[in-house]
Amino acid sequence: MRTAEEMHHGSASDVVPVFFLSDSTGISAETMGNALLIQFPDLRFDRTVIPFISTVEEARDVVARLDRARDESPRTPLVFTTAASDEVRLELRRTRCPVIDFFDLHMGSVESILQTRGVRLPARLHGVGDIQRYNSRMQAIEYTIEHDDGQRVRGPGEGRRDPGGPAPPRSTPRSRP
Repeated sequence: MRTAEEMHHGSASDVVPVFFLSDSTGISAETMGNALLIQFPDLRFDRTVIPFISTVEEARDVVARLDRARDESPRTPLVFTTAASDEVRLELRRTRCPVIDFFDLHMGSVESILQTRGVRLPARLHGVGDIQRYNSRMQAIEYTIEHDDGQRVRGPGEGRRDPGGPAPPRSTPRSRP
């Protein structure tokens, strides 16, 4: 029988490990992945961002970490990636975890429409158009996802990892007479 705490917050076996992988900051992988995850409000996610995977060797280390997580977790981990390098992406796909590869899912279609192959270089996304506009938009999207319906993925001063539990209580400033 489940305890009251488990019924309210779920047990460890209810938590789905989620990894966001990128050859850059990880903001795009995290934002697009979270846009999908918010469609499952009854599930709890243990989110981990692994940014700046720029070599095959680094990708191998990440694959080993993902496979350990699969072996240690009662739930199958979910992986989202936006890595552009073909070599890095191919290495990341060696994991035994399911991988949602945002780059690979759409690049072939875009190349087909444009009738040319893209350069597939890492960290090119942040060079698109106006960098300040891009960063502002990504921050706005991330803020919206994090605070939608009272959910909070992380708050000021916290790391980029969310254990999936409830937000800590916040105190309000006292009004002065």
